[in-house]
Amino acid sequence: RQEAQGLRRAYEQVRGQLEVAPDRLEACRDGLDIVGSAYEQLLTGPQRRASGQFFTPFWAGEVMAGWLYSEPAELLLDAGCGSGGLLIPAARHPDRGTSRLLGIDADPLAISMANANKRLREIKRCELRVANFLADGLDERPDRVVCNPPYSRHSAIPRYERMMIHDELKRVF
Repeated sequence: RQEAQGLRRAYEQVRGQLEVAPDRLEACRDGLDIVGSAYEQLLTGPQRRASGQFFTPFWAGEVMAGWLYSEPAELLLDAGCGSGGLLIPAARHPDRGTSRLLGIDADPLAISMANANKRLREIKRCELRVANFLADGLDERPDRVVCNPPYSRHSAIPRYERMMIHDELKRVF
């Protein structure tokens, strides 16, 4: 666990210093999530399992964006956005129109990665927030919700968090 935390801190520091020269930007926009892929290469699957961090590739997000925009939407929510594997393709989809995007994730590092992907691709009308979709209230009412749920075991979530999640879901629904 300590090794994974050290690797996360090192990645966050390096990712925070990511600057891409203007003449190299196009190479970073080729449809691959280099930011999320670098993180997944750095930490092993078991190290990421506790936080459920297995990112969606952009190609899968492109397929989902087609379904999401089969009808107009004012607000699309990605409830566990990670590095933006679903949001980035939704933002670039030709049927997006004026739709606003909101990505939330409980992990500040994930939001940092999504922000890096957003900047690299010059995405507009996309807000990113650190929040827990299951436990924190959401003021907005999205028209569409997309997510690749975290891969974590129910038994790995502390009892008090499970109760908080259950209470919030009962309040909302």
